[in-house]
Amino acid sequence: MKVEYEPTYEDYKAAYATYRGKSRASAVTHFILFKAFPLAAAVAIILALVQASRSRVDPVAFSLAPSLLTLTLFVYLNRFSYIRRQVRNLFPAGAKDRKIIAEIGEDEIVTLIPGAIRTEYFWESISLFLASSRVNLLYISPDRFILIPNRVLKTEERVWLHETIARKGIKTKSC
Repeated sequence: MKVEYEPTYEDYKAAYATYRGKSRASAVTHFILFKAFPLAAAVAIILALVQASRSRVDPVAFSLAPSLLTLTLFVYLNRFSYIRRQVRNLFPAGAKDRKIIAEIGEDEIVTLIPGAIRTEYFWESISLFLASSRVNLLYISPDRFILIPNRVLKTEERVWLHETIARKGIKTKSC
C-alpha cells in the first residue's frame, strides 16, 4: 500500500493529542499545562477584579493573576510554535514540495520525503501502534513515530493496516 500526503498542522495537532494518550504521565502534564493553569489564571484574575471593585487589595491575587496569565499564554504559544517547527523541520530548506510518501508492505515500511530522506523500517522495529479517529502512529522509539493520517487512507487500506499490525504482533492502543 502506498500513500502520499502533505502533513498539515491539524495532522500534527491530532498526533500530539494521540501521543498525549500514550501514557499517564503525558496526560497529567497536559492536564496541568493546558487545563489547570488556564483555570487558575482565570480564577486569580476574577478574584483580583472582585477585590479591586471592593477597594481591597490582596497582594497575592494581584501578583498571581498576571504571572499565571503570562505562563498560560507562553505555554499555548510555545506548543503552537513547537508543532509548526516540527512540520517545517521535516522538509529541506526552500522545498516547494511538502509531500511524504509512505509505502507499507508485508516486510517493511518505507518513508520518503522527496529530495530529503528515504528511510526503511522493518516491522520488528515498530514498538507500538496508536490509532485515533484522525491519525495512526507507528512508533519506532518512545518519542519517534511514523504519522499516517486517516484522511489519506481509504476504508479498505485502514482495515488492511490494522490487520497487518495485528498479524505482526505489534502492541496496539486506541486513543
